[in-house]
Amino acid sequence: MNRIDIYFKSQITKFKETILKGFSDTYFKDNIIRYVLFFSGIVITVVWGLSIFYFKISNYMVPIKYNSFFGVTSLGSWYDLYRLPVFLTLITFLNIFLSKSIYKKEKIISYILTSTNIFLGLIVVVLIVNFGKLLGN
Repeated sequence: MNRIDIYFKSQITKFKETILKGFSDTYFKDNIIRYVLFFSGIVITVVWGLSIFYFKISNYMVPIKYNSFFGVTSLGSWYDLYRLPVFLTLITFLNIFLSKSIYKKEKIISYILTSTNIFLGLIVVVLIVNFGKLLGN
């Protein structure tokens, strides 16, 4: 082995240890956090599955915004409909990061931040199903 191989292997092991040390923290050992993160993962998986099922590639403009008073208020491309699952995923990771950072100081706020992921996900599921029905799928 040459010096470059040894250097890269040492860097990979350092990175692996850093990642594993982050998951061995007391935050991920808390049962409430584990269950909420598990259900958040399920909700995100359902959101992405429904998005893939309902939102197909189309050459036509699709409704992006819907108002109960005026009906369809904005049109856009088919890939604009994927903004909702992307934002949900980003907000979930942001909430987990913030929740982990304040866990040792305020456990209740950490639980609330983590639990909001499930409620946001359920709202997004309802929105995606309604948009899917609006699109005729």
